[in-house]
Amino acid sequence: MAATARLLDEADEHTLVLFDELGAGTDPLEGAALGCALLEDLTGRGGVTVVSTHLAAIALSANAADGMDNAAMDYDEGSERSTYTLSMGRPGRSRALEIADRMGVSKGVLARARELLGGEHLELDHWLRRLETLEKELEEERLDLRQRRSEAEQALGAARRELERLESERGELPKKLAQEREELRRRAKQKLDKAISRLQRATEEHEVLGRRRLQKLRDEALRLEIRDDRAAAKPSDGLEVGALVRLAIGGKGELRELRGSRAQVEISGKRLWVPLSELEVLAKPTQRRSAKIQVQTVEDAPREIKLIGLDSERAREDLERFLDQAFSAGRTAVRVVHGHGAGILRRMVADVCRSHPAVRSFRHPSQQFGGTGATEVKLDV
Repeated sequence: MAATARLLDEADEHTLVLFDELGAGTDPLEGAALGCALLEDLTGRGGVTVVSTHLAAIALSANAADGMDNAAMDYDEGSERSTYTLSMGRPGRSRALEIADRMGVSKGVLARARELLGGEHLELDHWLRRLETLEKELEEERLDLRQRRSEAEQALGAARRELERLESERGELPKKLAQEREELRRRAKQKLDKAISRLQRATEEHEVLGRRRLQKLRDEALRLEIRDDRAAAKPSDGLEVGALVRLAIGGKGELRELRGSRAQVEISGKRLWVPLSELEVLAKPTQRRSAKIQVQTVEDAPREIKLIGLDSERAREDLERFLDQAFSAGRTAVRVVHGHGAGILRRMVADVCRSHPAVRSFRHPSQQFGGTGATEVKLDV
């Protein structure tokens, strides 16, 4: 008390005051009352005062007073040790009865001690315990919200980058379309010039072109696809409905319909449209059609085709040939890689898959396997 008296004579707004166990060493009621009065006086002087105490009355008084606040040293119930982590805004708990219980003090003595403490003290301890639990739950939620916020910011950043990429592609789309139209015009002119040249040459040589030859010439002039020279073959004579034919991609089937320069061939109950130039007649139609059709599969048929970099017409022809060959080889599933770009090849692939008789279903894989830049196709073999 002598030191406290000297302190009160000298303390001002620049003074730091440290009290260890304020109010201890005397009657708890008198010690608490004296401690509260000292804190009010020192707070009014404007200095900084730090107090440790086990007296609940002092803690409750600080909680209600302006310019004062409580803090508690956290305690690990499992290891029964202090964590040395300071939590602001709430008073700490003494835990005297809990420690006495763990140390083996009899239940009767503990029960009597709780009776002597009275309801108000037990109620305060209950709410302090509840406050600690709520603080832990709020801290866990705060950490979870921080994690979610970080993930949301990352997703937002990715979405913005994707939007910028799409905007850039949309700006390039008119240019790409103009280039593709020009390429179509150029190739159409080349084919038309070639057809006219052949007709002129036939006229000069007094060659009489048959109806089928003229039809083929007309189709070649109007079709803009670039034929794959490796698969090109001259049409065979004797192409009639009901004939047994062999496909250039492999497999045998019955010719069911002729339409211009294309023919419909039935293989294992499925019908495919193929160019006449890719058919070879094995047997002419008979009066009685055989219900059994032999299919010769291509064992090395690829499982994947890449269309990136091709124009739409060439890509369509390659894709149809790829699906026909996969079906003939007995493939149940194949993969088409068309890339993202402006979406022209992706829409073309979807259009071919919807119309192809051997396709049972198709979809885009997950993002890690290509996303919208690829299409997985299931065949109805």
